Amino acid sequence: MLPAIIDVLAATGCRPNELLAVRWHGVDLLSDPPTLTLTGTVVDHGQVEGQDGNALPVHRQDERKGGAPSHTLILPAGAVAALTEMVGQSGKDGQVFSNRDGGWMSLANLRRALRAALPEELSWVTPYSFRRTVATVVTGELGLSEAQHQLSHARHLTTEQHYVERRTHGPDVRAVLDRYASGKVRE
Repeated sequence: MLPAIIDVLAATGCRPNELLAVRWHGVDLLSDPPTLTLTGTVVDHGQVEGQDGNALPVHRQDERKGGAPSHTLILPAGAVAALTEMVGQSGKDGQVFSNRDGGWMSLANLRRALRAALPEELSWVTPYSFRRTVATVVTGELGLSEAQHQLSHARHLTTEQHYVERRTHGPDVRAVLDRYASGKVRE
């Protein structure tokens, strides 16, 4: 399932633990445009204590990060292809991505599988790397506001400070600076 997960993360920029919590009833591959609705998040074992004081196993929480409302994403072709293949493997009931026992896949296991699959020179790539990449690409093509909406951030500052790669190459402004240096600045 790793290739399909990566394809959907790279095509949407959604949070990995929210993608792992997607159920098939939140995926509509036949609508125009096709959509995926995020309605919950997978919580890894050891992060939440149960009533008996012991850590709960990996489970689905029926709300998104910070209690955010459901978020529907329009799916690009790569995500549609990956999810269409998943329908063939798992059917159209229950969760989209599961562990080998049929339970919820943990983010820790996704990270481990990704590390094992990547060559050493790409060891810096994490499941959240795709979120940052999508934010940077969307910002570059459509602007910060569209990236904010794609990532479902309440404030554009969150998108800008934490997800969009900072430009480190200045634009070609030689003509303006040459005019300035020669004393021929436009007013």
